[in-house]
Parts: sequence; structure tokens; C-alpha cells
Amino acid sequence: MNFKFKETHTFEQRQQDSSKIKAKYPNRVPVVVERHRHSQIPDIDKHKFLVPDDVTVAQFMWIIRKRIDISSEKALFLFVEKNMPQTRYINRFTSRFTF
Repeated sequence: MNFKFKETHTFEQRQQDSSKIKAKYPNRVPVVVERHRHSQIPDIDKHKFLVPDDVTVAQFMWIIRKRIDISSEKALFLFVEKNMPQTRYINRFTSRFTF
């Protein structure tokens, strides 16, 4: 998978941005959403989200579905660093990947 955000922002830039955001919004999780390059779903209009830390993965998936306007009959998969999250809350799977 190629991730445009990672290609256009260095690790240091991402780390610095994440630290600033977490200092300003301690109860939110910064999340970058990108579609897979081979995906047939429409691209999302917004790629950066500040998600409340008590939001479930299912709730976040609903938000994503609404933003890209796809029906519930179409499959939508969420991956975090090539893995599907095995937890209920956004803040639990992001803690492994935060700076």
C-alpha cells in the first residue's frame, strides 16, 4: 500500500503535528484516512479527523461511510498499519501508533 500522507510528510513532521494536536485536544485522537489505491470506492473529501477518544471503531466506520456516501451493502474495511483493529475503541488501537 502506498500512503500519500506518509510520502508527503516526513516522520518528524507527522510527530510534531501529532504532538501539537494532542496537547491542544487531549481527549481526541488524530486519524488520517486514505483509501487503498486499488479500491473502487470514491475518495473521501476529508482525510484528517480529530476523533473523540471514546468513539468506537463501528461509529468511526459509520462516519467514514457517510462522508464517502456508500451503501451499507458495500464492504468497507479499516486497516491500521496493514492490520485490522481488534479492539472496540479508537483510542486503544491508536495508542500503539501514536508519537
